[in-house]
Amino acid sequence: MNKLMQQHRKRFGDFEVIEFVDESEIAKLRAKTDVATPLTLNWTWEYGSEVEELRALYEKGKVNQWNAERDLDWSIPVSNDEWVLSPEASMLAQICRLMGKDEATQKAAAFDELGHTLSQLLHGEQAALQLCGQLTNVCTKMDEKWYSASQVADEARHLEAISKFLSRKLGTIYPISWACRASPV
Repeated sequence: MNKLMQQHRKRFGDFEVIEFVDESEIAKLRAKTDVATPLTLNWTWEYGSEVEELRALYEKGKVNQWNAERDLDWSIPVSNDEWVLSPEASMLAQICRLMGKDEATQKAAAFDELGHTLSQLLHGEQAALQLCGQLTNVCTKMDEKWYSASQVADEARHLEAISKFLSRKLGTIYPISWACRASPV
């Protein structure tokens, strides 16, 4: 066990971390873009309202949709020269501080950490979009289909807003992290 542990020990400044990362598995996962999924369609020929509560949510959603391009203020500057989040909220900034790094390095670390975290959220939102898109197929009532379709549009807005923030304000979108991946297919 000690020999195995030694192979995975790495230094991060004054800290030691132990990683068990299979880079080939990560590369295979990142290269995989197509995932086979079963698809069953549930047709309904009843177009009237059958589930009043869902119809009400659907109607409310149509009125209150937001637009990521129009409703968010993209003129607000974001820079790694400023704290993009509380210094205490950033593990990398705290590690840099403990290592005696200057405040500019701590800010840059927090900026980078935020970019990585939001990138992982972005990839999760894409999964939510794809899964919600399939929901309309399994719904048996038209109100369910309409409401699930509105959820697809909402997930698309999440993807749009996060991807624009990452590319416009943080300057990068990180690939999916090995820690965020699902169990092997």
